[in-house]
Amino acid sequence: MAGKIGKFVASFIELFNREIKPVGESDIYNNDEDNLYPNRVELVERNSVTALACSNKLKAFITGLGFVNNDFNELVVNPKKNIKGYQFLNMVSNSIGTHRGVWVHVNYSINGDITTLDVLPYKKCRQAKEDSDGNLGKIYYGDWSKKKKIDEKEDKTWFYPFNRDNYLQQMLKDAELKGIDPTDLEAVVKNYRGQVYFLNLDDFEVYPYAWVHSVYNDADTEYRYILYRNTNYRTGFIGKTMIIPNGLDEESRQEFDGAVKKWLGVENTSGVFVINPKEAFEDPSKVIHTISLKGTYDSKQFENDEKAIENKIRKAYLSIPKILIDPEDSFFGSSGESFKEAIKYYNSETKHIRERIAYMMDLFYNGDFTIRELGNDDASRAIINKQGRL
Repeated sequence: MAGKIGKFVASFIELFNREIKPVGESDIYNNDEDNLYPNRVELVERNSVTALACSNKLKAFITGLGFVNNDFNELVVNPKKNIKGYQFLNMVSNSIGTHRGVWVHVNYSINGDITTLDVLPYKKCRQAKEDSDGNLGKIYYGDWSKKKKIDEKEDKTWFYPFNRDNYLQQMLKDAELKGIDPTDLEAVVKNYRGQVYFLNLDDFEVYPYAWVHSVYNDADTEYRYILYRNTNYRTGFIGKTMIIPNGLDEESRQEFDGAVKKWLGVENTSGVFVINPKEAFEDPSKVIHTISLKGTYDSKQFENDEKAIENKIRKAYLSIPKILIDPEDSFFGSSGESFKEAIKYYNSETKHIRERIAYMMDLFYNGDFTIRELGNDDASRAIINKQGRL
């Protein structure tokens, strides 16, 4: 266990010197020196109670109440997986809510209509270097945690970068590579690998920095607080009470032991230690002597640090108000004016993300893809108070 923790600590130290450069024959941009930045940020976010809660609420506000176009919310955008528009929006939000980016796979009919949308697992996608004309490179897909080298020749899956003008040319090229008759349109479409649109909230970075990036150490520390408590509860000295009866005969001692169990409940007697001395105390008036032994665990030891860390993590997720994370923590509760103002504020902070998604959807379809904001209605409150991932 110590070795694994040591390796994990070393990893998050390197996180702040994230290295991104094209590597190998295909000039694939690595995402950190070992190419596993997305894997690390997912792990640390999931291990931190506050970071995970912030991520989930951020995703809820990005999705809002779905598209204003209700017909599109119900439209099947991926027939093979039976994914509808609203579910697709959730998938987009889930990726952006952790990584600040999303990889969307797009496929076409022979006439150029988009027939399929899908969200690819963020940590499995890598971008190749642009060509000499500045055109985006291919998008490579795989489990990079199992690759010894970034540019392995075998089992290399890739997609074209999104460009609606080039779909037909790409279809015919893929068909040629597989020896498919170009007049067999059904086979040509079926064989096409498709394109990938990359929505990146860091416009001037190859890959975006995750929301948790600036508070990575804090999120990891919060996880270790929980680990510390768990270790102490399981193996630490919590504290016991020692009872020493004074000079009781065997029958009285057994009655006394039975009475102690009834006082505490059988399952709790481990917190009490009864010792029967061979000789009576010099002072026979003290029939029972009790000693309390203090445990090694102090529940208030890191209380101030924990609150400070929670606040820092919330700031990293667009300064999400505390009341949205813990509605019951507020005196006003989830029906008060403070809650309404918090919703209004966080809608404003997340508006630019919803607008970026709407812009992306405009590239795929014709229509209004404005996303409805959450409000103080019952449907919105149910979404905001929902625990766990969307």
